[in-house]
Amino acid sequence: MTLTSRFWFTLLATLSLILGLVTTSGFAWFSVHAAEKAPLILRTSDKQLTVDQPFTVTLDPQESTGDTFTLQLPHSLNIDEAATKSQNKSIKTLEMTALRELRVTVATTAQPQPINLVLTAQKAQTITLQAKTTIQALTPTDDATETADNQTIELASNVLELTIRAHPTPEPAIPVVPKLSQPTEKAGSSLTSSQDAVTESSATEKSETDQETISTKQAATTSEKAPTATPKAAAEVTPLTTSVITSYAALKTAYADNSVTTIELGANITQSGTAATDLGTRTNNLTIDGKGYALDIGVTNFRLGSTTTAQTFTLKNFSTIRSAATSGTGTAGSLAIVQSGSDGGTTEGGAKWTINLADLTTDSSVLRLVNSPGNLVNISGTVNSTTVWESMVTGGVAVAADAHFTARKKFANGENRSFFWFSATSTAGTGTRHFTIGTNAVVDTVGAPSDTSYPVIYNQYDSVTVGTGATLIAKMYGNAYRAERANTFTANTGSKVTLENLSTSGANNAVNYGGLLGSSTFTVNPGAELYITNNAPVPVFGGNLLNVSILLDSLKAYDIKNTSTGLTAATGSIVNVTIQSFEIRNTNLSMWSVTLPISVSAKATFKNVEWIKQTLLVVTSSDLLLVSLFSFSLARRINNTLAIPTAKFSYPYTASLGQELVTDTDKQVRVRVIVSYSESGGTQTPVYATSGQASVLLTDDLAAQQTATTDANGYATFTLNHYPLAGKSLSAQVTTTIQSDPVSITVQDKTPPAPVTVTNDKIVADQTSLTGTGAEPGSVLRYTVNGQSAVNASGTPLTTTASSTGSWTLATPTPKLKANDVIQLFAKDAAGNENPMTATTYHDNTFAAATSYTVAPANGPTKPTIPDAPGTGDATDVENPGTGNTGELRLDYAPSRFNFGTVKTSMQRQTYTASRVNNVAKQWLQVSDNRLNATGWQVTVAQPTAFTSSTGKTLTGAELKLPVGHTYNEHTTTGLTSYSLTVNNAAQPIFRASSGNGRDLSTNVWAPEDVSLTLPGQTAVRGETYTTTINWTLTASVS
Repeated sequence: MTLTSRFWFTLLATLSLILGLVTTSGFAWFSVHAAEKAPLILRTSDKQLTVDQPFTVTLDPQESTGDTFTLQLPHSLNIDEAATKSQNKSIKTLEMTALRELRVTVATTAQPQPINLVLTAQKAQTITLQAKTTIQALTPTDDATETADNQTIELASNVLELTIRAHPTPEPAIPVVPKLSQPTEKAGSSLTSSQDAVTESSATEKSETDQETISTKQAATTSEKAPTATPKAAAEVTPLTTSVITSYAALKTAYADNSVTTIELGANITQSGTAATDLGTRTNNLTIDGKGYALDIGVTNFRLGSTTTAQTFTLKNFSTIRSAATSGTGTAGSLAIVQSGSDGGTTEGGAKWTINLADLTTDSSVLRLVNSPGNLVNISGTVNSTTVWESMVTGGVAVAADAHFTARKKFANGENRSFFWFSATSTAGTGTRHFTIGTNAVVDTVGAPSDTSYPVIYNQYDSVTVGTGATLIAKMYGNAYRAERANTFTANTGSKVTLENLSTSGANNAVNYGGLLGSSTFTVNPGAELYITNNAPVPVFGGNLLNVSILLDSLKAYDIKNTSTGLTAATGSIVNVTIQSFEIRNTNLSMWSVTLPISVSAKATFKNVEWIKQTLLVVTSSDLLLVSLFSFSLARRINNTLAIPTAKFSYPYTASLGQELVTDTDKQVRVRVIVSYSESGGTQTPVYATSGQASVLLTDDLAAQQTATTDANGYATFTLNHYPLAGKSLSAQVTTTIQSDPVSITVQDKTPPAPVTVTNDKIVADQTSLTGTGAEPGSVLRYTVNGQSAVNASGTPLTTTASSTGSWTLATPTPKLKANDVIQLFAKDAAGNENPMTATTYHDNTFAAATSYTVAPANGPTKPTIPDAPGTGDATDVENPGTGNTGELRLDYAPSRFNFGTVKTSMQRQTYTASRVNNVAKQWLQVSDNRLNATGWQVTVAQPTAFTSSTGKTLTGAELKLPVGHTYNEHTTTGLTSYSLTVNNAAQPIFRASSGNGRDLSTNVWAPEDVSLTLPGQTAVRGETYTTTINWTLTASVS
């Protein structure tokens, strides 16, 4: 192909020169010097700072600084925004970040203005504050002729220390000397630090305490530390309320100090050795927060003393916690980690406490977690209690909503004990005599084989309540649940209760009522689940039942069974005949006879029983037939689900017959019928229908029905006349001697979207995007190039989502598409189904392969590219819009003209340089080669005619010279050659790609000013304008 360009210049008597005006930029240099005083001053004029009383801290800029200041505030220090803004009219914004960084932005003023911050402290402590700001400054480089560097400089104030005291105490009539260790007081000196003031220990312990006791964590520019004691009256000395400890000595000091109300661990702490130590007796509120660390207090415990009013003790956030106990024996009073009153006392012993436990795990050697007779224990978070004896001696337990409490025994053959011992007969403590499990909480207790005499919860309690959605698991080798006094057991809606006597011998019932009881109830409310198992040869419910009423009302599921080998009412039944009332309402009911083993099928099954009730030996019911067949005292097992036939959809397309699945590719539907369950060793095994034993009614997604009977394996098989719709339901209902409730299944979506196609059903190499319509709305599209995922320049796979109308657009990949590339387009729906690479049969349907295209060669036209980075984008600084050529090999761009302007005639030979055209800084040739086989190419240039004026005069001997250019290719830097030449009427190569090179975009770039025109003397005529045309020609198959 050949492209022509025209060039012109005019000869005048003068030569115009344009001179470049060079300017330099000056800078006002900013120097940062070591100032004699801080650029910011932080101060307060308030003499005494008190908890909950506002005070003012002033931030005083001393010179021109930034307009935004920051201070890091601890959680106990708050800003009064309204009061602060009222005192400072210059404040534009005042905000506190989530990390408690106070940001103050002020209006810019000629002179810096002080900023008054109104603050309030919530607790007694010492706080350090420091303000900061940043400025932007220019600082000179090493070479003063170069541009200065722009730097960000941080300025900081002095560190201001604030001591916050508690509310002033009225001065006592008689001066009281504060209880301090004995510092040596010298004339003119102050007392030692408050760490010393609260330390009472041996010299060794004091050394640790001086470093570690009563200090708080420090973060960023804010710290909290113990205020320094001064020799004032006792009323003015305010000890800290929080102590952060890292040693046992520090723990001992803080525990003995009643002014400390919170102890926080700062490290794992272990008291080594077997000798008993004494932490002292606590008489007021205290929280010990493990902060996730482990604590081993050795042979001691947290002793709580007598109190006139109820106090609170909290243990929380320990990875493990331990006090010493060996083989079931406590040492030096270490009967429990938390100890008040006497061991298993009948009163609170004057110690009125509420014990809070949260997020902790006991070491398995702990004797008890809590011994606090008559007092309330609150449980929250996750508490794991492994103990040698009971988990706790208590007067009440409240498990918070969503909490999880797990209790186990260390020894399989340890002491015979319960988990929760309500030992106090007195009600003077904080205990409620209730055991309450909050909403969605879990209490999971399993005893050891030696725990045969006591239930999970024992003795002086009045009620157990299992909250909505909560779970209670109580398993012992004896009574799982036992009431010793008038008692109520209540399981609320959505709860799940599991009670089991794990022992196969002895005479323990799973549920037992002992002693001389008042009226007692065992109630399970609608929607709850109840599972009770007794493995010993006695009834499931036993003891003194004359005043006991049992009610199971509209349960979601229940299964009460006696798995022993006993075959009489006294050895294998649900309940003995002395029961005051045993009632079940609104239930399906299956009954296994006490005279047969539990492994055989149910004796009778009834659906939708309104009510059945047994009082002593008398059975009454809403169903008269049930009365003649049924007695709880003659039943080994009762439940509401196991003996009613049910349908189970069984996938016919896989060897896994247990998989319950129907898809939108299935015309075959199979159902398996379970007629009952058998049991062996606590494992329930389904019993399937035999040939013809059951019929199944199938209702498909279009409401059409068909019936089939079971084969020898209990299957009923159906064939649909269509593919069921994804998201719709099928149902199956079984009929034997009893008709089951319908069982439904939702059809799963396994069908991929229809294959997509591109616009015009063709892809060419120079496309900038792939587009199409008709895709499944919301489907995600991607494509591969020669089997590899198409990616962008960052390596991220290219995807798009089809619009609500099905249209879509995908970007082209990096590297760019080439002729003969194979593209395959994939569409994936919301269910995750994607077009397969090849046609695929799935069950009864065959899915078409994803659409494939072979990329056709690019045909252009191609716009001018960025000349020194071809293929990275379109050039914006161009002389012309390009050639508009098309074809696989094409010349896309060439200079419009060489402009030599107006020059002065000369009697001598002169050379002139060209000027920019339209002020475009570069000139270039651009070639696109999109052929499948790159055989090379070259661009030649020729000037078929001489320079000629508008009046026909010829410029004889004129020489137009083109420079060597810089060559670029979007893939490689080799294989391209540029030539310098003097243009004549013969075609000469100026730009060349050798065989195998020059694929896609290539450029040859030069500066317009490097083009020259040489004229012999006395040849040009004054006032004439001369022009000529040159031809650019691109040819292929260059050897």
